[in-house]
Amino acid sequence: INNSSKGEGKSDDGEHPPVLFHWVTVGDSAAAGHGNSYAHSYTSILEDTVQDLFKSAGITFVATNRAGDAWSGMELALCMESIVGKDVDVLSWDFMQQATINPGAATMSNNANSHGDPMSPSQGL
Repeated sequence: INNSSKGEGKSDDGEHPPVLFHWVTVGDSAAAGHGNSYAHSYTSILEDTVQDLFKSAGITFVATNRAGDAWSGMELALCMESIVGKDVDVLSWDFMQQATINPGAATMSNNANSHGDPMSPSQGL
């Protein structure tokens, strides 16, 4: 949980910066919600479901969908910070369609995830 620039301003008490919990989804077209309404994507449903619960604890829950059809897990793993930023509390990694088409891509994605915090500049691939 962080107090990132996305949560600029004051909290409900007017004294403290708001607390922001940021969920980011990356993945293939299924994770992006292609072929369906964005409102029915996993990321959108999650945000709608938990927003009020987080708010009751004084936390702003934000879910961002950075999934798409044009990249693979391997490409994304190499430029993670540029795509999702630094202020991420949970990173949902969903490349299941690519894993069934290209098992090597799934192995590369899993290897990228095994290096600890993907947001940390000290972690190399």
